[in-house]
Amino acid sequence: MLTYADIKSDLCVHCGACCKIFIPVKCDERYLNFIKSIGIPYIQDSPNTIRIVWGNCPKLEIIENNDEKKYLCTIYEERPQLCRDFNCIAWAKVSNTYEKSDLVRHAEKTFYKISRKQQV
Repeated sequence: MLTYADIKSDLCVHCGACCKIFIPVKCDERYLNFIKSIGIPYIQDSPNTIRIVWGNCPKLEIIENNDEKKYLCTIYEERPQLCRDFNCIAWAKVSNTYEKSDLVRHAEKTFYKISRKQQV
């Protein structure tokens, strides 16, 4: 089974999930109704907490090739600690998308292939 510690740069599928910026907001029903009415995209984590979807990090470069997108960080070597701490498998587990995520399935397959090569 894939673990948090297994996530290395060679497992990255350049999906850009780590470069989405969300603003956490505590809110009551009245504020949530306001957010809905003006059309701001959000994710509701609990009855009193939402994450407003701000968009992609301005340092993210999107490369399109044959109807396929690849996301690259333009400041990868100097990226902030918050970015360094991001772990897509951990995020998938926390956001309850671990079992459903194509990203996670791809990372698991890649991890398995790498593990098999190292054992030979």
